[in-house]
Amino acid sequence: MSKINFEELVKRAVESDELDYKAHQSWNTMTRNAKAKIVRHLAAFANTHGGYLVIGVGEDNSGYPGDLQGLTDEECASFDPSKVGAFVKNYIEPPIDFTIERPLVDGKRFAIFVVKPFSAMPHVCCQAVEHELREGVFYIRTADASSRPATRAMELHQLIQRALRNQREMLGRMLRGILYETNSSTTLPEQPGVVEQLRSAIEYFIRRKKPEKAEEYALVQLTIVPDGNVDCTVPAIKSAVAGEPLAEILRSGFCCDPSQVHETSVGVRYLAAHERNMWQLFQNGSFLRVLYLPLVDGVVNISSLTETVLASIKFVSGIAACFAQEERLYSVRLVVSGEKQIDFMLDDKTVVSTSPNGSTSEICRSAADLASAPEVHADRVIRKFSAGLEARQ
Repeated sequence: MSKINFEELVKRAVESDELDYKAHQSWNTMTRNAKAKIVRHLAAFANTHGGYLVIGVGEDNSGYPGDLQGLTDEECASFDPSKVGAFVKNYIEPPIDFTIERPLVDGKRFAIFVVKPFSAMPHVCCQAVEHELREGVFYIRTADASSRPATRAMELHQLIQRALRNQREMLGRMLRGILYETNSSTTLPEQPGVVEQLRSAIEYFIRRKKPEKAEEYALVQLTIVPDGNVDCTVPAIKSAVAGEPLAEILRSGFCCDPSQVHETSVGVRYLAAHERNMWQLFQNGSFLRVLYLPLVDGVVNISSLTETVLASIKFVSGIAACFAQEERLYSVRLVVSGEKQIDFMLDDKTVVSTSPNGSTSEICRSAADLASAPEVHADRVIRKFSAGLEARQ
């Protein structure tokens, strides 16, 4: 979804196939049936075109959702994404892709569910709740603002056709990436000035964040570089980063507050105040994430590296979509080094070590391909990286 105008959503006062309102309430005190009703709306939005569920707007005297009640701090905090998400997953398969935003409009706080349409398979109810959810039902959102079961043949046909179309597009993106990877070298040609910008940013980070006992950390450098100059303006980049869904990726995957992202002469940068990590997005489309991973009992768990790669791939895929660069190829390159050899614990508890000069892995895919299966590509980067490590004797 493009950048969301939350104020317009809160004040629209007209429910539709993409928008619904609920009066102020707390998730903590809602009944199971009331929570199930929200689940039904979320599933219906996801099975249609996506949409928004605004909590904190009641009906006015004429029956329209125009009473901007807002939420108390306690009510707002109750809509915790982890807690709500865990409840929703119990009733809907596959999991619904949604976020919960808490914008401030006219001095009042609201909770807004931002629901994405399904990507591969439509969502089905897997557990019934009396009067609200029926097992085995696909819910859809209609033009009259109702969230009801898809019962007509044409409605079910449309769900199936949309799923098939999404899967064809996803397969096409993956095949294009595979064909490129088969017939080309892994590394993209270096663009003038890109290497210098990346090196300068890494040196900037190390000067400010290098720990006193550097041998207790692994230095991680992840670069995602396009095959050519994307040429975005700094204000446009800053605006894209502040909007959804990129802001949510920063919050959940980077533990980064989007409001703390600062402009530089060549892009935007986030340098953590109390942590040893930084990321930077350049006008030419290049992305850098650099951080020090602490050694725990002398080793680094490979899962922490996987999380770093996955969040970065999701972020750059989102940036590419914002600037219509989905078909552009990107080189994803991971380098890990340290003051000494770094030991990694793999998922099977095997301990492996980097070479004395560090270890590297790299893949090259289109932004659309990266966006279609970020977990798959993050795993590919890590598998290539792990293959270059040596088992510790």
